Amino acid sequence: MIQHTFGLLVKPNAQWQTISKLSESSFKTLLLYPWFLAILPAVSWYYGTTQVGWSVGNHGDIIKLTTDSALQICILFYFTQVVCVYAIGYFIHWIPERWKLWIVNRFIASPLWAKILITILTVFVIYQSWSADLQPFIYFQF
Repeated sequence: MIQHTFGLLVKPNAQWQTISKLSESSFKTLLLYPWFLAILPAVSWYYGTTQVGWSVGNHGDIIKLTTDSALQICILFYFTQVVCVYAIGYFIHWIPERWKLWIVNRFIASPLWAKILITILTVFVIYQSWSADLQPFIYFQF
């Protein structure tokens, strides 16, 4: 199970070709990946919110959740991760092939500085969307 995960991170094209050649029974076992891989963040979140806690600002008060409320949220967090992975996979699967090729070809044809800029902006936008409110870039604060 882990061999495909590591291969997707290190050499994705070759690993996808290997996965596409698997038998149907082997392929069905791959559908269980999100169910197993989503356990670690959910359990880590549960431990962090019930045992470690967090503080807001410079105040010394540490906030912790009760085990019952954290368990409910943790279970919801676990299922949300799995559903989102499957939903994104289905969206990518159902996008017309010519759209995918157009996007990939435009990205490949762009110069290196544009690829770097696109990657940085994508990471920045994703980070901003996860933040509670819009945070200015730290180097722009004088």
